[in-house]
Amino acid sequence: TGIIVGITVGYESMENDQACAMIDGVMTGIFATEILLKIIAEGFAPWVYFTGEEWVWNTFDFIICVAGFGLSDSSIKLLRLMRLLRVTKILGRIEQIQVILRGLIAGIQSMGYILLLIFVTFYVFAIVGVMIFRENDPFHFPGLPMAMVTLWRCATLEDWTDVMYTEYFGCKKFPGIYLDEKDWMPENGQL
Repeated sequence: TGIIVGITVGYESMENDQACAMIDGVMTGIFATEILLKIIAEGFAPWVYFTGEEWVWNTFDFIICVAGFGLSDSSIKLLRLMRLLRVTKILGRIEQIQVILRGLIAGIQSMGYILLLIFVTFYVFAIVGVMIFRENDPFHFPGLPMAMVTLWRCATLEDWTDVMYTEYFGCKKFPGIYLDEKDWMPENGQL
């Protein structure tokens, strides 16, 4: 499914609408046949297809397949994207990927504590920054909210050098130590 969607997306930019329509028609036919065979396989209880273990995926497949008949080109593009979700169904059956997904889910569950730790760290350092740099740099450290934004800029490396140079060269309370070349080079010029 994913490969066919990739192929049709590649051909959409070219003027090959007949090939895309043919591939899409074949894929919709294959999906319809698969759904029909699954419903027939349920025997005298065809509703089990929609209420069984995989009812979510079966219902999803059914809606995608039925919606694929008689839609406009813009709607079909959306359906092609929706079909890519079927790939996740395949990935869910591979043991190694299940382990990775469980790890990701566990990591997301602890994300709240990580965000709390980051917030507290930024809060403390924003207070320190306002206390130290407010007089020198009223633009970046006028108060707590702007100081936290400035710390976020520095943490994400967004123009952090602007903040550094302002504090380094212009700070009256804690000036940066500027060493001239003659201060650190030995007499003979060798290190």
